[in-house]
Amino acid sequence: MEQKPPPELFEIARALARQLAREDFEKEQLEASKQITPKRTSSDVLRERNNVRQVAEYWGVSPDTIRRLVDGGKLDAIRIGSVVRITREHVLAYEAANSTVLQAKKDKAHADAFRTALNDPFEQGREIARQARIRASQKGEAK
Repeated sequence: MEQKPPPELFEIARALARQLAREDFEKEQLEASKQITPKRTSSDVLRERNNVRQVAEYWGVSPDTIRRLVDGGKLDAIRIGSVVRITREHVLAYEAANSTVLQAKKDKAHADAFRTALNDPFEQGREIARQARIRASQKGEAK
């Protein structure tokens, strides 16, 4: 005849399973929080004046890319001899001017306004007149 295990054994097994599940859950939560809030490094923060390497680390690009932007006049910088310093304002201005999100919003706003304008006959006439003025001014500049 087979003996049944005592009921206390089931309770102990259940409590152990709950404890293991709780520990796994807490471990997953900890891992998830590490992914959401990464450790802050020095490359996350721009100083008032930065060298090429610091800006490259901040953007996650190579120093050569930063030098090309500076040499091409696309990114403003301060040159003192061969030393190049890039201010926080220069970096933020470049980001604002080259943000695809902002450009997409501007393009969408322009397209929406244009579509709305073309639904109104009065606005259609104004748009035709504006286009004619642009063509006339371009012909005047070409002469």
